[in-house]
Amino acid sequence: EMATHAPAPAPTARHVRADVLKRFWDLASEREEARIDACEGLVRDLSRASDGDGDGGGGADAKDARDSARASGRDDGNDDGNDGCDDAVTYALRRLTRGLSSGRGGARQGFALALSELARGATAKLTPGQALEALDANVAPITKSTKGSEIRDIFLGRLFGAGAVARALQGGGGGSDEERARCGGDVARRARAVAMEKMHLAEPAAACVIELKSSLGVELFGTVVEREPSIREWLNANR
Repeated sequence: EMATHAPAPAPTARHVRADVLKRFWDLASEREEARIDACEGLVRDLSRASDGDGDGGGGADAKDARDSARASGRDDGNDDGNDGCDDAVTYALRRLTRGLSSGRGGARQGFALALSELARGATAKLTPGQALEALDANVAPITKSTKGSEIRDIFLGRLFGAGAVARALQGGGGGSDEERARCGGDVARRARAVAMEKMHLAEPAAACVIELKSSLGVELFGTVVEREPSIREWLNANR
């Protein structure tokens, strides 16, 4: 019988260099210029690691964690020499998607900007579809104990995340037309779901879909709408 192993622990802040961590603080700045600079810096850091020019921000702590995972049998054995980048990208994706629900400063704007850049393949590691999966995994769920202000922040986080992925589909991002249409349909459904739950967010939800149309182009967006009757009905109702 084949032995099973517990999954390796997710990378944490101790696996990422301090200068890379600072990018996330700057992404939450209220100054747009600071957010843009931080986004460009984060993409540059992760891209260098992806190209093999650096350790992905992990340093000795990350190497020790990976060596420990291998020694304990938690590693999958697929060593492509890019583990440091994997640590940094995994950490960045988790922190960006979680941070979309933060009301601090310009966090939503900055984190959405960085998520969009990473999801368009800026590091050759992520796709828009993977960004949507990360949103599902990391944006906090709404439960009976969730307070009013927290509910608002979570819904806004979902919208900003969907908008970030919509922008990542610009210029052919996301693969083939079929893949882009499928991902676009997912974005549109998410925007509609927020609008149905919170009527006061209907306008920004519609703006998210307009962004999606701009990214996909009229023809491919038409394909999305044809495949999603509920989206078509929602858009027609808001005319």
